[in-house]
Amino acid sequence: MSKVKFNHQVRYLPGTLPCPNANVTIYDVDAGGNGDDVIFTGTTNSQGYFKGWSKDWEDKNTARVRLFPGGPWITSNIPDQLILMIRIKVDGKDTGKLPLVLPPGGLPAPPIILPFSQPPLPVPTVTVNGQACTDAFDLQVKARAAFESGTSTVKIVLRGPEASVFLPLAGDLNQLKPLVDDLLPGAAEMLYPNPTGAEELLAIAVVILAIGAAGSVGTFATGVAFAMVLALVLGYCQIDAEMLPSGSNANGVSLPGIEFSVTKC
Repeated sequence: MSKVKFNHQVRYLPGTLPCPNANVTIYDVDAGGNGDDVIFTGTTNSQGYFKGWSKDWEDKNTARVRLFPGGPWITSNIPDQLILMIRIKVDGKDTGKLPLVLPPGGLPAPPIILPFSQPPLPVPTVTVNGQACTDAFDLQVKARAAFESGTSTVKIVLRGPEASVFLPLAGDLNQLKPLVDDLLPGAAEMLYPNPTGAEELLAIAVVILAIGAAGSVGTFATGVAFAMVLALVLGYCQIDAEMLPSGSNANGVSLPGIEFSVTKC
């Protein structure tokens, strides 16, 4: 039986942008015509990575062999050479089967570059308490005005492709500590010596900024991150994040969304 570990990143052509939400299938090719074995299926995360182990499979091939010179031909299962192929489907496009080479000796795998570029992204939208923002600067102006007005709760809604990178923030905030440490090693130990509301909120802001800096996100996403920091400075000490059901823009494109509820102390 064989088992292979995969840890690869998929990127759009020319190789600078990660490809999220791509369906990945990896095959072991049988040279003798037994049929290729599907040994791994998965989906890339927000940064284009897929990770995991292949299934256990017997890397054998059926062949006609002679046990000794001049002897009769018999059909036997013999060890097969490991030849891997990968197929990636995303945005209605299909790469077909492409060669996949595993790096030797535990070295990092080179990125897998798709033969096509990223499709144009829908324009993101942001509202502050229902008021639409024209750009990141307008977002800062409206957020500051809302915070300084003393409103008990300010709701900031981001809708667009980059909203999906904030998925780890929606849910149990206690699970943010390992995420912070993954993004910025050592940050969790620094931010959580004596966990309080302020430290947790600061950690959330750091995560937002870190994800925004690492991913291919728009200026609205980083603007939302700075709005969270501004909220802390102006006395808002509770931040909740909730993913919204996907909506559609004017062209019928489905857009994820996230709502940040910022509550005054």
